Amino acid sequence: MDSSSATTNTEPEYFTKAEIAKRFRRSPKTIAAWTKSIGLPHVKLGRSILFPRKSVENFIADRTVGTHGIVGG
Repeated sequence: MDSSSATTNTEPEYFTKAEIAKRFRRSPKTIAAWTKSIGLPHVKLGRSILFPRKSVENFIADRTVGTHGIVGG
């Protein structure tokens, strides 16, 4: 990939369950439950579960209550 197509965002495209748990200040067990109970977007590759950053951000934004969007985000 050449430098012109590289993203400047420092966040990974995918998060692990542990990274999502830390981000939401919840246990990995809770995150696993959320994938089933509320449909938290994820990709399963073999035994690994990865959470696409954009999908998770959109999922949260769609469920944000009392705002018209994230300011400064």
